[in-house]
Amino acid sequence: MIVSESERTPLEDLVARAGEDWIDPYEVLYLVHRYGVEDAELRRDTAIGLIAQAAWLGLITPGLISDSGFEPWTSSMADSIWRITAEWVCSPESAGWPRRNCLVRCDIEG
Repeated sequence: MIVSESERTPLEDLVARAGEDWIDPYEVLYLVHRYGVEDAELRRDTAIGLIAQAAWLGLITPGLISDSGFEPWTSSMADSIWRITAEWVCSPESAGWPRRNCLVRCDIEG
């Protein structure tokens, strides 16, 4: 069943976007903002929660882009989620704008 973009949940939207190409935290912030979250800290926390949920469910893979392409992190999923959260929350611009410390992609076909 194909769900139109307007009918997707934020989690489905994140996974769909990650399935098209890798995405960075800024795109996740934009996605959360599109769903009506205006407060910067709440937008940050919601974006982190979406990334964590999708990663924990195995729908996306955290990693970075190198000269050879997307490279998944080799750490456990729990450690990867902790890394995303800690670097985002502890960065100087943590009230809403993360460092580009992580990219995610979708590993689910279809």
